[in-house]
Amino acid sequence: MRILRFTSLPLKYLLSSKKKRLEVKLERKYCDKKPDLDNYFKAVTDAAEGILYKNDGQIAVMVCQKLYSMRPRTELEITSLEEQV
Repeated sequence: MRILRFTSLPLKYLLSSKKKRLEVKLERKYCDKKPDLDNYFKAVTDAAEGILYKNDGQIAVMVCQKLYSMRPRTELEITSLEEQV
C-alpha cells in the first residue's frame, strides 16, 4: 500500500478569516488548484523508482491528498500489501 500526502502553501485569502486559518493550521483544507494531484504523484513515484522500489508498476494501492498547510511538504509512506494479509 502506498499513502502519499502533498501539502502546499496557503493562499493569502485563506488566512484572512479565523475559520479558514484554523482549517489550514489543522490541515483540513483541501487544495483544488493546479498542479493536478496526479502530476505530483507521478513526479514522486518516478523519483523514488529504483531507490524505494524496483518499478512503479509494483504500486497496487494509492491514497493521495493535496492540502493547504503552514508547513508545506511531501509525505510518503510505503507498506507491503503482503504484511496486511
